Amino acid sequence: MATIKEKPTKPIPDASSSVTLKGLCLSPQIVIPKETGDCHDNSKEPFINQDISEAVPDLLAQASNADSLDIEQPPTIPSSPVSPVCQTPPGQQFLTNQQPAASQNVQQKPITLRSLKKKQLDRICHELDGCTTGNVPRWQILVEEEYKGQENIPKRKRIVGDLEQCSLGGGNPGRSFLEKLETNNPDLNCEDFRKVAVSFHRGDINKAPYLQNDGKLSDLEFDDILALSVLLNNKNASNWEYFAEEYGFTSPSIEQIRNSKAEDGTKSAGLKLLKDTFGDMSTTRFIELCKSKDLNFIAKTVTQNENESRKE
Repeated sequence: MATIKEKPTKPIPDASSSVTLKGLCLSPQIVIPKETGDCHDNSKEPFINQDISEAVPDLLAQASNADSLDIEQPPTIPSSPVSPVCQTPPGQQFLTNQQPAASQNVQQKPITLRSLKKKQLDRICHELDGCTTGNVPRWQILVEEEYKGQENIPKRKRIVGDLEQCSLGGGNPGRSFLEKLETNNPDLNCEDFRKVAVSFHRGDINKAPYLQNDGKLSDLEFDDILALSVLLNNKNASNWEYFAEEYGFTSPSIEQIRNSKAEDGTKSAGLKLLKDTFGDMSTTRFIELCKSKDLNFIAKTVTQNENESRKE
């Protein structure tokens, strides 16, 4: 690439002399003869035939201003240090500023036990309903582990009793009795109910902590209603049927309560555990719970169902 160097300014030559112009947008070298009478045929070169006094000054002016012309000048290299970012090849900077996909911790949305499909729940509850060598249901082992501790004894007993009732035929007649009793006697207070319990030698009901007030029976919390229904379902003592007769329930009404079924019509305590008691528990947490009690075959089944749900 040619570099134009600045030359000293020369006076404009006389039109009668021979002039050689280089570096202009003409042919590499144009020689203008001194005399127009030369034998060379200038008829085919209209530029030379024009008035030389007008052409030569314009050409020389272009030559003197050649430094200002933009003729293939080399690119300017900055003298300041180049930023490390500028040295990064195009597209590479974006990859550098991000972690590799393999190292990113992708948080998967947790799957709850309740959200599993019925076929998946059936596989798990079939194993939960089985018993250990000590004739203890596997679902009961998990309940006692999840709610272990002295402070959870009342809650643990209530849940186990409720699930036992489900496994014995479904439904909760003690709870159905309390619901009908609330409808028939909305103003019945806890003190009167305890007196009836004493008459039937039910000291466990009389001493129940949630009944030690003068409030209405209908004002009990949901958990307290479940706990009381478990006590009323005890077949080895004066159960809910004794209380129903005491409060004037007719025989057809008692028979209807006796034949009450669970809301989902199932007799599986394991299924009730998965859908209700542990319904909001994540499959990951349930797997850990099973492994902590050496129920690894149940943990394996849950893992398989968890993987199926993530693929769908």
